[in-house]
Amino acid sequence: MIRFFQISLLACLLLLNSCDFRPWSVLNKQEMEDILFDIHLAETIFQVYKPGYSQEDKQQIFEGIFKKHHTTKEEFDNSLKWYAKHPDELQLIYRKVLDKSVDFQYKVDNYYYHPESCLSALDSIDTFNLWLGRRKIVLPQIKKTDKVRIKTISAERGSIVDRNGQLLAGKGSVSFVGIVPGKLGEDK
Repeated sequence: MIRFFQISLLACLLLLNSCDFRPWSVLNKQEMEDILFDIHLAETIFQVYKPGYSQEDKQQIFEGIFKKHHTTKEEFDNSLKWYAKHPDELQLIYRKVLDKSVDFQYKVDNYYYHPESCLSALDSIDTFNLWLGRRKIVLPQIKKTDKVRIKTISAERGSIVDRNGQLLAGKGSVSFVGIVPGKLGEDK
């Protein structure tokens, strides 16, 4: 009987050791990853467009992020406190947030979300509208029926002269020749 009790106790300890002790009120890792990604995306946009966002705009955006993820600021804050006490768990979450951010940046840089290159990609974006009318190439809320016109206006380069009026840098064309040794044939 004592032997059975010892084996049962050992099994319970092993079982408890392998369980996730995350309280039910703490958001799971995937929920934290998704919310943190959206929060960091919003923070990045705030840094780029500092003067364009009022405190009310920022508050509204954060409320929208929590609403999108069916949670509250209080639930998120409590979960973040719990994960801060479990740094290994938080580090795993942030690795995934970083991977997701790198992937998102790659797609933006390669016009993945551009409506003319891939309309179906726009349907895959599940991001809260952070742009408040200040959109660039990434258009998270665009519909298939919307039209986008991108116009590039290039400025003419000015001339740089020294104090005597001598041209140091100016408009012109430059020619250059390059040789790739591996592409040259045998010298006969």
